Amino acid sequence: MFLKLQKDFSVLKPNIVIFSVMANTLKRTIFTHRFSSFTCAPEDRPFYLKKESELLLKKPSFYKSDTRGALNSFRHFLGHSFVIDTILNSWFHGWWNCSLLSSDYPNELTTRQDPQEISCLILKNALHFTNQNDAQLVVVGQAYWNPNSRKHNTDQDLRTFLKCASDLGIPNLNIDESLEKIFYQDFNRYQSLFIRGGHMTNQGNLYVSQQVERLLEDGKSK
Repeated sequence: MFLKLQKDFSVLKPNIVIFSVMANTLKRTIFTHRFSSFTCAPEDRPFYLKKESELLLKKPSFYKSDTRGALNSFRHFLGHSFVIDTILNSWFHGWWNCSLLSSDYPNELTTRQDPQEISCLILKNALHFTNQNDAQLVVVGQAYWNPNSRKHNTDQDLRTFLKCASDLGIPNLNIDESLEKIFYQDFNRYQSLFIRGGHMTNQGNLYVSQQVERLLEDGKSK
């Protein structure tokens, strides 16, 4: 996100930059490779390393692997079906998407550093960049659908990151906190904000945008 911001800023010239972050976003900051959904093999990606109190950007290295997905054409063909995609995504998520949970990521494909520490340093650099370019930085903590119908699970990693934003004086918003109220007060409405098992519906995206708008309006009034 930070690399893309630096690349595209001169073209877009935004007044406000919103970092929309999920817990998985933070964990990915220490990944040196990602798994391609087409080949199911590790692909190199840029990443940061902490050295003392600074970040060093590492260009992609090359990870040689002969691993190839045996069902690439199968995935490509059946992936056009919403019903099949929904079923396989729910029952066989890792296999169907060629993805791993953060906890299952091979150590040799990570920097073995603290993702919270790296994420906070990236945020600090992003703040410095936006200040230099007269733009307002805002951080929004997003949430996945909560699978437990009786208890709302809070994301401690996200809260820790948003505390970093607060310590840096960056306006921030934890969508998970406002969703928790809806979860207990109107569970049917909560369900309508999510595609079961994952990301948000159009209603959910509208809700988030309204919360961000309020945050920005509150900032203007202060």
